[in-house]
Amino acid sequence: LSIRRQRQMCIRDRYYFDVTEAYAWNKLKLVACPFLHKGSWARIPEQVAGGLTFKPPRNDINAPDLYIPLMGFWSYVLAASTLQVRRGEFSPEGVAVHASWGLALWTAEAVFVWMALRSLSSSHNHVSAPMMDLAAYTGYMFVLVAAALLVLAVAAPRRLVALVLVCLLYTSDAADE
Repeated sequence: LSIRRQRQMCIRDRYYFDVTEAYAWNKLKLVACPFLHKGSWARIPEQVAGGLTFKPPRNDINAPDLYIPLMGFWSYVLAASTLQVRRGEFSPEGVAVHASWGLALWTAEAVFVWMALRSLSSSHNHVSAPMMDLAAYTGYMFVLVAAALLVLAVAAPRRLVALVLVCLLYTSDAADE
């Protein structure tokens, strides 16, 4: 790749990592409990020279970012490895297996969503989304998978059921406020 092309890719991808600590915390709450979200689910448009674009994640909770999916992905890999350690089945190759399978499934899901969107297109109506947006949206699953694996690694199955019930009660109390 030429230096000019690399610079363009870096500038384009910087948008997906333009986050703040407050954004990350609020987005994690949104991913964990989407039913508590009050307000619009639409992204906030922004007028710039040459057309219309969307505000970056730091200014729009509904904007896709890659920071949280990547942190969730590596948390999933570490949580799965921790679970292997607890079971006495850990091997260094297991970390690579979790990472490669996770990356393969993430890629497959993003491609599947892209194909599903393309299948909705017609000659009069083009339906699509940028692949980086799809990668961000499909990557949020790793946050929940990592949390579930960590709970599984720390708690016995009976405690897991109790924890889920406590979380449900807590979220229903929070929704009433």
